[in-house]
Amino acid sequence: MRRFGFVRASLFALVGGLGIVSLPASFAAEPGAQPAPAAKVQEAAKVGLHWVEGKHLPGVTDAEGFQSSCDPDSIVYLHLKPALALTPELVTSVTRKSLDLSGSGLSTSNIMVTIELTDEARKTLAAACPDNETKMVAVVLNGRHWGIHRYEKDDNKPFVPDQARAKSFAPSCGFMPGNDAYEMVKVLSKPKE
Repeated sequence: MRRFGFVRASLFALVGGLGIVSLPASFAAEPGAQPAPAAKVQEAAKVGLHWVEGKHLPGVTDAEGFQSSCDPDSIVYLHLKPALALTPELVTSVTRKSLDLSGSGLSTSNIMVTIELTDEARKTLAAACPDNETKMVAVVLNGRHWGIHRYEKDDNKPFVPDQARAKSFAPSCGFMPGNDAYEMVKVLSKPKE
């Protein structure tokens, strides 16, 4: 076996050194060695709605929280698993708008994505909500949150905007970079026939 390994390594050095042939890495590996893993295939983007908690819950939320508002004490934690993984079948429409907020001292290109959910998606999200208490939900694209929204399952609670009510919930994401906004719209749009 040793002689074969020496011959194989010598042949690899000779041929590779001349630049004649590029041999696979497994050719020069020791007998019984596992081949190198194949390159990871680019996965499709993932968009989900994740519940948000005010404290870290081991095994439920991400250990690293983030600031959710201008208040430095408003640290929140995303659930590890989405309450609802979004697909084109669960979305009636998704729109992308570029807003010029330069009059307020902000950029001329602030991109916002609005997602209209199907009734089925709204019912599934409501079923995933453990109680009638006010919840917060974030839109997450490939592990990065883009907007946190109030979510109210109680239809009788006063002073709740329609877009925050479970029966008409419509999340949006603002101030997104163009490539992320484009990716979200592409993933959630139905293919054109």
